[in-house]
Amino acid sequence: MAPMPLPAIVITGFADPCIEAEARALSADFMLKPISPIALLDRIAEKLAHVTRPTFTVGRRWVRRRLVRPVPLRVNDAHDARILEVSDRGVGLEIHWEEDLPLPQSLDLELEAAREGVPVSVAWSLRQNGTVWRCGGVIADTAIPHWRGLLETFC
Repeated sequence: MAPMPLPAIVITGFADPCIEAEARALSADFMLKPISPIALLDRIAEKLAHVTRPTFTVGRRWVRRRLVRPVPLRVNDAHDARILEVSDRGVGLEIHWEEDLPLPQSLDLELEAAREGVPVSVAWSLRQNGTVWRCGGVIADTAIPHWRGLLETFC
């Protein structure tokens, strides 16, 4: 199946029959300036009226829950952090990372309520400023039962 062309409008201040012919050959509308805002909005509405919007069914694998108050913890036995959101298999964190290095690809979450750490693979990370990182992680398969028990303590 061939991809559908994108709806397009070529707008120019130069009356050029060659550009107009090319635009129309590519299924684009051609408009010459000056254009009233209403005329432009009408043309956009016409172009979009025939477009079927794709429906995206891919969402998050696990429903995230934002915490009412962040849960403090330690990461890798050295860094203060807090949990901002959770899911059955993931976690959103804010970590105070004083070192001038990127976050490692795996972290160990140490919660006061837990008797053991929770291993996490970092899925994404973003440095907020010199010492604060935001990141999302996936809980290791071996820690899922332990993690689900912990969820009840802070959700």
